Amino acid sequence: VKVEVVGEEPEEPEVPTETQNYTVTEALAAYVDGQQIPAIVTGYIVGAVNSAPETGSQFGADATIATNILISDNAETLDYTECLIVQLPSGDIRSALNLVDNPGNYKKQVKITGSIEKYFKVAGLKSVTAYEFTGVTGIIDVIGESNAVKTIFDITGRRIDNITRPGIYIVNGKKVLVK
Repeated sequence: VKVEVVGEEPEEPEVPTETQNYTVTEALAAYVDGQQIPAIVTGYIVGAVNSAPETGSQFGADATIATNILISDNAETLDYTECLIVQLPSGDIRSALNLVDNPGNYKKQVKITGSIEKYFKVAGLKSVTAYEFTGVTGIIDVIGESNAVKTIFDITGRRIDNITRPGIYIVNGKKVLVK
């Protein structure tokens, strides 16, 4: 009897040992059940998971669970399959990132260092050690004041109709130096 090898056995995927940067989509693709892959994953905070992801995903700023967050490449997603569940360790990281205490984090972009591994029976990010908010944060809308002058007072406190010469004035309740 002659035995002939037709094909090679498939190799186990190589698991990176160095921390690498991933988008959420790349992290989901890199996930290998039973492995811990060091990673820095960047995504938008879009919700949290209260139970199984398929039935317990909560999208929006009004999450009711503080132990995890959902991140996605798309800040508008409502599909848990496009998200990575991030386990928040107790302490400063949980206090800073969870949506229960920080609803303003909703749709903020964040870079999180941890390990891609099984969480809630799907790909997740656990053993989180660091985070950093990225992208534009802080200013969402700019609302300008009307340029209409309501009241002007000179330095002696007399109300005047308009400014005619240099000096210190109170304009709409604010000190103004006119040169």
